Amino acid sequence: MRTRIQVLTVTTAALLAAPAWLQAQTSRDDTMREFDRIVATMADATPQQAETAAKQIFDEAYLRGHQAKDFELAVHGFGAANSIPNLSEAMHEQLSFWQGFDLMQQAIGLQGAQTVESAQVSLPMFQEADRLVAGSGGYP
Repeated sequence: MRTRIQVLTVTTAALLAAPAWLQAQTSRDDTMREFDRIVATMADATPQQAETAAKQIFDEAYLRGHQAKDFELAVHGFGAANSIPNLSEAMHEQLSFWQGFDLMQQAIGLQGAQTVESAQVSLPMFQEADRLVAGSGGYP
């Protein structure tokens, strides 16, 4: 009979070994749902498992979000990864920086019209981006 830790370890190893969503072309909504699904499996993860999952999400959010200039996807991924329990301070700082940076990029795109309405939408995003980057400590 397997213990809960053994099951979690096997499940997490299978989840992180070769996720199909990294290999297949999936929609951005599917990718965001997959980020959330991975986070949901990490409630009892060890620090090493948490770091591995956060790194995996970070890599995908950086590639499909940040580099592709899909800042909504990037912000979602970095935020999801940052919500995983048992992460190191260094990983939290890295995720906070990139989430804040890409939230700022998203806000810049929204304020392009330079209207009162666009300012009202983008201002809270800039404020949140500032909070996140300020919380990134020694990163980068």
